[in-house]
Amino acid sequence: MKLTDFGIAQVVGLESMTITGTLVGSPAHMSPEQIEGTVELDYRADIWALGTVLYATATAGALPFEASTPHGILKRIVEGRYEDPRRINPHVDSALAGIIARCLQVDREARYKSVGEVAAELTKWLAIRELHEPEVELARWMAGREIYQAALSRQVIAAMLSVGATELSAGRRHAALEAYGRVLNLDPNHDEAMRRVRELTSGMRLRRALRVVAAFAGAALAVWGLWQLWPKPEPYVDPVMVSGRALAQLEIPIRAPRLEPNIPRAPRLRSGRQVGRVLGRLGPRIAKLTEQRTVVTVDLPDAPPDGGATGIPVRVSVQELALSVTIDDKPVTAGTTIRLTPGRHTALVTHPEVPGPPTVRRFVVEPNADGSPQKLHLSYAYAPAQIWIECQGGTVVADGKLLGPCGKAYSVPVDKSEPQKTAIYVKWDDERTDWHRDVTFRPGAIVRMHAE
Repeated sequence: MKLTDFGIAQVVGLESMTITGTLVGSPAHMSPEQIEGTVELDYRADIWALGTVLYATATAGALPFEASTPHGILKRIVEGRYEDPRRINPHVDSALAGIIARCLQVDREARYKSVGEVAAELTKWLAIRELHEPEVELARWMAGREIYQAALSRQVIAAMLSVGATELSAGRRHAALEAYGRVLNLDPNHDEAMRRVRELTSGMRLRRALRVVAAFAGAALAVWGLWQLWPKPEPYVDPVMVSGRALAQLEIPIRAPRLEPNIPRAPRLRSGRQVGRVLGRLGPRIAKLTEQRTVVTVDLPDAPPDGGATGIPVRVSVQELALSVTIDDKPVTAGTTIRLTPGRHTALVTHPEVPGPPTVRRFVVEPNADGSPQKLHLSYAYAPAQIWIECQGGTVVADGKLLGPCGKAYSVPVDKSEPQKTAIYVKWDDERTDWHRDVTFRPGAIVRMHAE
């Protein structure tokens, strides 16, 4: 086999071009340091190019950095802006997306330290799916693609069911939910995976409701405890009038009578009755809160292929299986096909464990010429995190993206409910070594740090 690169000899589209005197190569696969003119290039530029190839392979040919002009491509590469491959292909999981993202770090120090490290990560990812010999698998695929594709789907489904069971037994519910989601992407009607997803999502909603009730109960107990510890006034006793002779005989010193007026006092409430009244007022509020946060999902039957039902078939998928979806105020289960009337519709996407307003998605349903279902992929817009770094004469960089000088608050995008790690650097204006920390962000989190 001979490999030849004709990208320099001829311009074909925007994937390969040569700018005489400045750049030589294929811009769609060039690393940022090549574009910026770094003289000392090394293997990390190849790791970047490998990341673009992995991205194209995972998304069936889509390039991470695309634009209508060559200048636009170069600008997107330097800024490190590309669409998450999971939005293009739902079969891409978070592990593979993480490998691609680390290869495509703008800061080459944040990329993999060697090509062997990338190979180890990919080998681990394949081993989870019972693909231990890539050469053998490639030969089987070339021998018969359709037969191999069906056999591979069955193999990956069995592997993901095993991974889901292992993660669930270890208590990692989000990882188990993602594994069962891989199964539903390959077989949307898989009974066991659908049952597991329902159990996991319903359990998450129940635990959230119980946490809300426990929080209000704890607040009520705290109020009751403060009421019990609060200092109480001594009871008022009316003075007793006795004769002077009796006082003399008993040799009790005479004290001046109390001059406080005998003001009638309101009867004191018992502590149990007070707690009952507090809980009675909180009960309707707790019920109202849990009613607003509870999303009931029902099974919608798949649309029959013969067109017996009215409406246009729409296949609904979500970015994370923990998300709850309603379309036109009706709950919809991800992975099913529903029928909608032609025209405009509104979808609301919520996350049972992430506070915040729902994400509103308006879309138009139109019939396809071949009668195939229209695809609708929904995601949740998580609140970005905020980071504030105090330093003197430094510039903040997050995951290779330049944010700006220290002493300001910057938004860090968060695209999932689980904690995600972001590489934070402070580059100094003098000769000091860059300051680096790996910071874990959650949706809406505020992180304040000091760099020296």
